[in-house]
Order: sequence, then C-alpha cells, then structure tokens
Amino acid sequence: MRFLPRGCAVCICVTLLTFASEPGPAAVRESSPNSAAKIPLAITHVSIVNSQGPPQKDMTVVVSGGVIEWIGASADLKRPARKDEIELDTRGKFLIPGLWDMHTHVAGINADPAWSKVVLLPLLVANGITGIRDMGGDLHALQDWRGEIASGALLGPQIVTPGPMLVPEPRVGSAKSTDPSILQVGSPEEARSAVDALQKQGADFIKVIQLSREAYFAVAEESKEDGITFAGHIPSGVTASEASAAGQKSIECCQLNC
Repeated sequence: MRFLPRGCAVCICVTLLTFASEPGPAAVRESSPNSAAKIPLAITHVSIVNSQGPPQKDMTVVVSGGVIEWIGASADLKRPARKDEIELDTRGKFLIPGLWDMHTHVAGINADPAWSKVVLLPLLVANGITGIRDMGGDLHALQDWRGEIASGALLGPQIVTPGPMLVPEPRVGSAKSTDPSILQVGSPEEARSAVDALQKQGADFIKVIQLSREAYFAVAEESKEDGITFAGHIPSGVTASEASAAGQKSIECCQLNC
C-alpha cells in the first residue's frame, strides 16, 4: 500500500466537526500556535483522502513539532508513541490534504489588514485552507505575516503574493494613489521600473490589471528579464493568445479577445 510522504509539512485538515464543542486537552494546556504545534498529536482510525488513489481506511497519522512524522495502519505496532501525546480517535472521520485558495485579497482592496490578521487568517486555517495565493495587497504586511506564521507566532496559512497590483495611471490632473495594495503605472518605463522594484522587494510574482498595451508588454518583457512570473487580468487591448505567448502564467479576469 502506498502512503503519503512522511516528511512533508503539516498541510492537513481533519473534518472533526463533532469535536468543535468539546475543547480537548490541547486547548487547556496550550493556547498559542507555536506552543500548540509542539504537542505530539496522534490522529487514529481515520480515513485518509488520498489524491493519488482510493481512500486509505483505518489509518493513524502522527504529527510532531509541526510536521507529519508517521503515517500507517492503525493496527501497526511500529508507530511512534510519546507519553505526552494527544490521541484523537477519529472513527468515521476523514483526513484531507490542506486546501489552497488561489485568489484572495486579505491585505487591502476589500479587506482591512488589521482585521484580516486577527480574524481572517485564523479563520482560513479553521476551514482547512492552509495556503493562499493573495492576488494583490500590501506587500509589507503580507511579508510580515508570512514571517510570523513561519515562526509560529501567528496562526495563518502559507502565503504567496505579488504585493500591489499594477493598475493604470490616474487621470490627468489627479494625484497618484498612496494605497499600498496598488501601484499605478503609465508608460512602459514605469511598468519596467515597477517590475524591478517588486522583484527586489521579494514579491513572488507580478499581478497586472487593465494596463495599456505598451505597458503590458513592457511588464512581460521585464518579468522575463528579471526571472519572475506575471499573472492577472488581460487588458482589453491584448488578446488571450498574445498574453499566453508573452508568458502570462494565469488569467484571472479578461474580456474574451482571442
């Protein structure tokens, strides 16, 4: 029987809704994300939903130090046991891989970053979402959260993000926005500079919105030059086939110009 990888990071969600109203020992002994991750946990007699094959029934998963330490049949006497571990008997329950939300805006646009940090990030994890692809927001806030999550100081999902979205320059006579979730560009030169700046600041990719045709292709060229991918909307002056040929990795929204 093939099992899931043993050494991968914990990206799992247990459908244990019946336990929601009964705080377990972990809730009593430890409260912070960092300290809770240190308590060994044995999830026993669970059915694992395996994306590579049929469900694996009556399995045990041992989690220690925030990683999956062991996966095997519940009857297997070789499983590691620790005297301080918490054991959950999950007969009739299912264990699934962690989910990814591939289009969020948690640090700006429609969400107040201060609210997202204390409410939305933990809520995502509580609903089984262990990774998000944030498609436009305050890069500094998102990077700070990512560091806190990695250290265990903050409960939240893994985050990949482009930081601010590249949007058209303001109308003549209007001042540029100071909103950290957007970056206004007009000329091809501004588009190239924006790509360079975001790449140096640690953005994972570049997000484009409704740019001019010239600025769009400047983004595509500079992204290739800098070794960073770009994704997002397809401007009305660009066809889907042109965007694909230019290297755009995903289309979030577009007018159907083929």
